[in-house]
Amino acid sequence: VWRVGRSPGSVMLDISPVPGSVDDVVKILIKKYPLNNGVLTYRERQRVVAEINLRTEEQRSSAIEQGIEFTPTITICATPALAKNATIEKLRLIHLPLLSPEDLERGLRETFRPYGDILDVGINRNPRTKAYMGQGFAVLDIQPRHNQQLHALDHHIPWCGDQEELIYANFDQKPLHCSRCHKPGHAVADCPRAR
Repeated sequence: VWRVGRSPGSVMLDISPVPGSVDDVVKILIKKYPLNNGVLTYRERQRVVAEINLRTEEQRSSAIEQGIEFTPTITICATPALAKNATIEKLRLIHLPLLSPEDLERGLRETFRPYGDILDVGINRNPRTKAYMGQGFAVLDIQPRHNQQLHALDHHIPWCGDQEELIYANFDQKPLHCSRCHKPGHAVADCPRAR
């Protein structure tokens, strides 16, 4: 869950998979962390998110790294709440190289480090075949910190800084690019290659 917290020190959990009512889930959180500063819940369509403000860094680390056990089969890892000035950009990636999952994750982290704080990266698999087909995602906080110089996001992203090895990023504020030829300034309906 990539969401701005109400107060510093909060963590976020997607509690949608936990059976029972939202109140039942909040009771589990209170029992696990009786010394907390409060719990808030948010509905996002079908998803329910809980924000719990924990008092110690040890509790926060435990909730993030080990997760919180709600049932014997459901343990949910928390994510740190984002700062109020966070600017989140979710990228859908195509034309990724065919590498091992470990090398892809390492490459994605190296590729996107100049663009902001990396919150998450990963690959997508075809839902029917389960095959990796060169697609993935990245979630970045692109808000500069402490005079940090960041690269501007573009549709064309050099893989690990190699200008000859491009991957393609799609995101909400992306300038107009063709999904057929990947050139700027026109849509696929107006693509010269389509003629």
